[in-house]
Amino acid sequence: MVVVIAVIGCGSIGMRHVEALARMQRPVHVFAVDKSEEAAIRAKGLFDAVKSDTRTEGTVSTARSINELPNVIDLAIIATDAHGRLDVIRTVLSGREVKALVLEKFLFPRATDY
Repeated sequence: MVVVIAVIGCGSIGMRHVEALARMQRPVHVFAVDKSEEAAIRAKGLFDAVKSDTRTEGTVSTARSINELPNVIDLAIIATDAHGRLDVIRTVLSGREVKALVLEKFLFPRATDY
């Protein structure tokens, strides 16, 4: 069974997640999501390079919008900055089945967001 994982935010921390996912010992399909197409493409390149070294069974797709994600996600990794993170989380969870969620970095800039 292929595990579907979304990495939202392909900056430094998001890239580390992509690298680790490329080493998984089970089939995985990663969605690299970033507003910057270049960042998402770099994430795909990193995944493919690491995957070829480890012989992982996996694929990666790039997206510039959360709306391009599938309706069922096994794991969503939110690696965006704190500003706007709440909106990202709401968008990811809206109308989708997300089985697990990883929130990276400082979570929110305002106490009311918690």
